Amino acid sequence: MKHAYLIMAHNNFEMLARLISFLDHACNDIFIHIDKKAKGFDASQFSAARARLIFVPRMSVFWGSDSQIKCELLLLKHATQEYHDFYHLISGVDLPLKPHAEMLAFFEKNKGVNFVWAYCIRPYHRRFEKWQVLTKSY
Repeated sequence: MKHAYLIMAHNNFEMLARLISFLDHACNDIFIHIDKKAKGFDASQFSAARARLIFVPRMSVFWGSDSQIKCELLLLKHATQEYHDFYHLISGVDLPLKPHAEMLAFFEKNKGVNFVWAYCIRPYHRRFEKWQVLTKSY
């Protein structure tokens, strides 16, 4: 089973190196985007013994803007050049909560299942100096 880890990072490169070491497994390809605005980044400080490590072209990313989505799409473009059973989009300061063997067993058990989490943000209207939540379902 093949996994693609898509990592968006902009600082704390010591933590990123630690994350890469946790994900360093032969069944993992690790795609990394480093924000173009990041200072002190040196690609030579990162290595993986078993995983394939790919740095994608850098671009400036601003949190909450369309540049964030463009960066995610750039990572997906590179990762989908070959098949992976699962694609994991994470930040450079995330760390796994479970041992790698346990994560692999979980995904093997759930092969073919997509895990997508979403929530609805209901619009707010200001009326009579109070905030009210619209009850319309989306």
